[in-house]
Amino acid sequence: MKNISIILAACLLFFASVVAQDKPAETLWQNTSISRSTLSLDGTWTAKIGDQDEIAVSVPGAINPAKKMIASTSFFLHDSLKNYNLILHSPAVRPTCSIRLNGKFIGSATPAIGFVDLVLNSDYLKYDSENVLDLEIDPELNNKSTLPFKHRPLGWKTEKGILHEIFVEAVPQNNLRLNAIDYVFTQSYSAIEVKIDFDLETKVISLPGNESGSHAEIHISLRQANQSLRNSKKISVSLDGLKHSFKETTLSFSNIKPWSIDSPQLYEIVIELHLKGRIIDSISRKVGFRELKIADRQFILNGEKFTVKGVDWIANLSGLQEEERTTKIINLIDKLKKLGANVIRPIGMPVHPQLVRQCSEKGLFLLQEIPVYFANETQLDNKKIRSDAESGLRALINRDKFEASVLGWGLGVNLYDQSKAAEDFISTLRKQARLLDERPVYLVTRSVVSNNCLKLADFLLFDNFGKNKLELNWQNMPDKPILPIVGHYVKPFLVPQDYTQLERRWLEAEEIQAEQLENDLRFLQESQPKNAGSFIHALQDWQGDFATLIVGPNNTGDFNYPAGLLRSSGEERISFQMIASSNKAERRPNISTNIVQSENPAIFTLISVMVILIFLFYLKRDRRLSTTMKRIFIHPHGFYTELFENRKVPAFITSIVAIAQSLILALLVANTFYVCREILLFDEILNLVLPSAETKKWLIKLIWNPVWLIALISTIYVLVIFIFAIIFRILGFLFGRTLSTGQYTTFLFWAATCYLPLALVTPIFYRIVLEDGGIGISLAVIAFFIIWHLLRVYRGMRVLLVLPPGRAFILFLTFLVFLLGSIAFYYNQTQAIFGYVDYYWSLLN
Repeated sequence: MKNISIILAACLLFFASVVAQDKPAETLWQNTSISRSTLSLDGTWTAKIGDQDEIAVSVPGAINPAKKMIASTSFFLHDSLKNYNLILHSPAVRPTCSIRLNGKFIGSATPAIGFVDLVLNSDYLKYDSENVLDLEIDPELNNKSTLPFKHRPLGWKTEKGILHEIFVEAVPQNNLRLNAIDYVFTQSYSAIEVKIDFDLETKVISLPGNESGSHAEIHISLRQANQSLRNSKKISVSLDGLKHSFKETTLSFSNIKPWSIDSPQLYEIVIELHLKGRIIDSISRKVGFRELKIADRQFILNGEKFTVKGVDWIANLSGLQEEERTTKIINLIDKLKKLGANVIRPIGMPVHPQLVRQCSEKGLFLLQEIPVYFANETQLDNKKIRSDAESGLRALINRDKFEASVLGWGLGVNLYDQSKAAEDFISTLRKQARLLDERPVYLVTRSVVSNNCLKLADFLLFDNFGKNKLELNWQNMPDKPILPIVGHYVKPFLVPQDYTQLERRWLEAEEIQAEQLENDLRFLQESQPKNAGSFIHALQDWQGDFATLIVGPNNTGDFNYPAGLLRSSGEERISFQMIASSNKAERRPNISTNIVQSENPAIFTLISVMVILIFLFYLKRDRRLSTTMKRIFIHPHGFYTELFENRKVPAFITSIVAIAQSLILALLVANTFYVCREILLFDEILNLVLPSAETKKWLIKLIWNPVWLIALISTIYVLVIFIFAIIFRILGFLFGRTLSTGQYTTFLFWAATCYLPLALVTPIFYRIVLEDGGIGISLAVIAFFIIWHLLRVYRGMRVLLVLPPGRAFILFLTFLVFLLGSIAFYYNQTQAIFGYVDYYWSLLN
């Protein structure tokens, strides 16, 4: 009989398992169904990082290599497995990975997601022998071509060298594949019609003395709790070596209970391939039947209004062993249920499928998004990034499209959505999502006015995190559900200095955070005419690659972001109880707060007044200083000529000018940094331009202690003047001039006296910056003084180097372009900073 071959293959697979008993546990095949088995590759691998010696690494696990790493393992295949298709699976290999089998390239992980579902080429496999699997992981992230990008303004840590569990699945060559499950309710959510789209790949079964080809049957059933509720009619099919597609297989079921948050009913659809009374392949999926519609700016779940009570969660399941991950997921869902949340939004990278399944089983909605965060126009127009985003979205939807818990697919977070590139990018992803699944797509945005990009989304998350005042303008936003994201850092500096104990100040600051969140939610309820819900950012504190300026130098942990309802240790804050009481309409906890208004420290005014008074004192007393000041402003050409003729300016009055202008510039810069220290956007820009996390941590201490920052900027200014004096001395030597370095130093200090009038605004500069439009006005004024300064330097260079105007201009412009170009080239190579100019300028406006 023709089924003898099937029995024989099963016996050989069993024999292979028996033979493998002497091998380590991780090399044993485990039966996952009647027809399929898996071989776990977890355990200890060898890894080679750059030119270093091999080391042992654990899989699952996480390491942080500085260079490319090649992780290797081997596995044995019995000859009986030649009749099976072998597929390599892993939930995530990150950030980017190429895969080789026995030295030959077979594929790569999707960069945006990191899933591995790869059919192993049978021509590359060795049977009755060891096979070597190599994963080449590239940890390098950049802002030009990788997903995720290197620039992570919210600080969550980038994943480097992440390996989830890895296994090989043995699939019979006559195998089923489920493509889609579509359904519609027919009787008030109690009856349903289901359309199942699946494929069958077959191989001709031929035995001596028998006709080639066999007829099999496909059985489809609906089950719950291992009990069959309904069986479909049997489908006859020929095992003729072809691929059969079944796209319109319609089944009707009655007495169905729809999936909801309060009643997460799940059913199992099972498809079996029978041959001569035996099951030769079987696949199953658990599904929850529900209907989600969007109407009148609201969500309608199974015919009833559904209000989102969402919370962001910085995903941190990477590289965990199964037992540890399971425990973490259970604790996470317990916290969400206690909070009264009904939607969770994982941030960072798409999460492990185990969490998605648990949300379906426990009754929680979940948002899934590809990691396109803070993308500028250049990035969105990049073909590689587009390709990676499309393949990532496709892989994500194909993995999770059967899960009832998935509320929608995220196409981008805080993009430069006012650009044409963003519109094309989102339009392409939206079309792709629609082809694969009917669930809505969403965007996270900070744009307060509607644009074409936002109109393409089915609903929006409006990012208000870190803002003391919510900026909402519902009339100018698209006509669709808009879910504000609110959240606040725990800021101990808002607590009066009376609490000398830092721990006590942190507890008081946590109460302030709770009150701010409560005020936000109350404002949303009162101002939003049709409330679709909101999100809280975030459930728990998270670790970041950079410290955060907003919290200040007194953060309790290195690079810890204290903005969660839970501390990083998992303990509940008062804000957790506040949100829980709001979500469940229970009595709010009692809190009493006393917020200290954040004001400019008196040190700025004090130093500014001292600089003005001391300079005016010497200006009045020293005739040489007053005379020279008049000459540099009224007759600058004569002043430069006297320097060229090697006439000396007293070092004392030059020192007075140098100290005054250095302190004025330092006061303006330090004042600006101090005023902007609580602006999240300023913190984002620092993350982009600073070279390292330690540098930012050091700068945070200076910004919050401005005396040292003023002293540092003044010192740097004087050193820069000396460096430029040396450069001018070299230029003078090349042009045959004999002026000393001291004369060039004098020239540079006196050319910068144009900044001295700014001393008049330094005592009140912080008030100017805080006014509406104050930053723009300040930038315009500073730009004017910088241009004035450059013109004075150009004019002086003509005199000191004795150059005609055209030649001097070319030299000056060449030097300026070289200087600024070198800085820009460095940042563009390391941070792709040019692409962010328009992005951040639009946010500043």
